[in-house]
Amino acid sequence: MKKRKKEREEAEEALRKKALGYKTTEIVSEYGVTETGAVELVKRRVTEKDVPPDLTALKTYLEYRGNSEEFSECSVEELIAERKKLLKELEKSSKKGDQNEN
Repeated sequence: MKKRKKEREEAEEALRKKALGYKTTEIVSEYGVTETGAVELVKRRVTEKDVPPDLTALKTYLEYRGNSEEFSECSVEELIAERKKLLKELEKSSKKGDQNEN
């Protein structure tokens, strides 16, 4: 039962993340074989990427959270406004969490 709840929470968090957009780090490593036959790191590239918000994911997330009647008929502009509101709330709660840690 606990495993199922955890999986559901993880899926909900992934959907929320996709709905709001996020930053990620991509690491690409290339290896080559030296003259002695050893495998050695030749090149490594680290790239920071911004993944933009997905409005379909936002709509799905809001419906999943029980707000389907409120958001099912929303226009794209209304969904964008709701996304901005949610991001502000998330930022506020994140700042409160940072303050509590100090």
